[in-house]
Amino acid sequence: MYLVDVEVNKPVLAIIKRVSREIGHQYGGKARSAVSNVVAKAVEDKIRYSAAGDRPIGTSFELSSRDLALVGHGSLDIGTSLTEAQENIIKNLTRVMLHQVYETGTYAISEGQRNMLLSLCVKHIHVETRRAQSSKRMRVEDTEGFVSQIRSSLQSEQQERNTSFLKKDSAFQVRFYACLDKKRSKEPAAAIAEEFDKIDLHSSERAPEDDEDDHTLLPSSDAIASLPFSPQMLAQVEVHLLPCTEFEGMWESLQFDDDLKSRLFGYATIALKLANFAKGHQSTAIGNNKLLFVHGPPGTGKTTVCKALCQKLAIRHGRSGKKIFFEDEPRVVLVEMSCSRLFSRWYGESAKNLDGIFENIERLLLDQGNKNKIVCLLIDEVETIASSRISLMGKNETTDGIRVVNALLTKLDQMKKYNNFLTLATSNLIESLDPAFLDRADGMFFVDSPSFNAASVILNSCIEHLVKINVVTTVRGSNILENQKFRKAIDLIAERCAESKISGRTLRKLPIVCLSESTMALPITIEDFLMALASTTSMKARQVHVAVCNK
Repeated sequence: MYLVDVEVNKPVLAIIKRVSREIGHQYGGKARSAVSNVVAKAVEDKIRYSAAGDRPIGTSFELSSRDLALVGHGSLDIGTSLTEAQENIIKNLTRVMLHQVYETGTYAISEGQRNMLLSLCVKHIHVETRRAQSSKRMRVEDTEGFVSQIRSSLQSEQQERNTSFLKKDSAFQVRFYACLDKKRSKEPAAAIAEEFDKIDLHSSERAPEDDEDDHTLLPSSDAIASLPFSPQMLAQVEVHLLPCTEFEGMWESLQFDDDLKSRLFGYATIALKLANFAKGHQSTAIGNNKLLFVHGPPGTGKTTVCKALCQKLAIRHGRSGKKIFFEDEPRVVLVEMSCSRLFSRWYGESAKNLDGIFENIERLLLDQGNKNKIVCLLIDEVETIASSRISLMGKNETTDGIRVVNALLTKLDQMKKYNNFLTLATSNLIESLDPAFLDRADGMFFVDSPSFNAASVILNSCIEHLVKINVVTTVRGSNILENQKFRKAIDLIAERCAESKISGRTLRKLPIVCLSESTMALPITIEDFLMALASTTSMKARQVHVAVCNK
């Protein structure tokens, strides 16, 4: 199956929507539905033609608006603002397209029209290949065979995962989305004045640095300001309304082995769906805490994959397929908790701050205007507030730390009742966490340093970007991935990175470190760049080895 996420061009869709409304009465009011089906069919056809042969399951690729504009006759490359001539082209294309659909009774259009439509309407196409669910069903009457298969599954040490390929004519699951605009408040001066009036003049008995526990932050947009969050809570968290431009492409840039992203998304969606099925039925038969825990060494992408997961939930979860027109409103509210901001030097304040955050989130979940939104809480470096209570007592820590852990566990239990609430937590130090917290996790996901395959993909993407922006030059514009000499060189560097357990974060920094330390003259040839990159990688590998030995 092809999972396809299509980011649409909102200004172009606004024109198409207006034209569809104007002439909709001619087609029985179904013009918008017809447009959605035509664009979805055009996307599917483009992917089929772009896929050179069958693709391995578990891989992904993308097509940008520039890719769509450069390929095929009829394509147009438009800027950020539409000209009057371009608006007229969009209007005429919409009218012709709708007329053809209702004349022929199909959603197929000519290649030129398809290229023009996609280059105008689409900003990005992200494609993932997934294994389709098996349609085979075992007969219930076949008791002996059924029990035999169950026994075989229980006794198997490990499931065999053979590389399989997806046919070009496989099924498609297409979803359209648009990133939200980050609009600033229209009257910042008035908002600042209002916040200024809330400032208390503290007694001189408290030192100036003590005020760090009482500062407030203004919400960054009108949409966030409309949420039922207190200024104190906004000072302790980051709030993101998704899907947003800031997180765009984040999911696709992450490279993991063992199908980590697919498993994470599967756990998250099943947890939310299961909660909706159980709506109105209070039962403890199935433990669905809707808590996912991601752990691993520093710099491996734990926080990033959690943010990217929330972005994908905003794009895919709850959206009806092939619907290109939708309300421009957030689908997911992501609350990113900074544990360091929670702690106060004043006794009892830390647990109180934590309670306040959960109370604000609960207020949002109870708000009827936000009942269709998914609310995600991301607790980064959760060991700060979920350390083992036995360990804290053994170190003679104050009971305030234990109170924070107790408050967190209590609140997580209370939040289980909300069907649209999901908690994500990350940690570098799983051994320091309280067993009661770990026991509440529905899924635990280990993120290791990039393997050879992942390191190779990351390095290739970095180098391709440098070639694209002309920092690294190749002979006669040759493709580095098609050149055997360059591919072998990159594979050798990737192999050293994997052997040395260089983190994904460090891996993505290697090209800029290499350029900074090896040359001041740009552009640089691909041969010189790879030689310098090999030297930088060797130096970084030695640093990692020394750091490990000194632990």
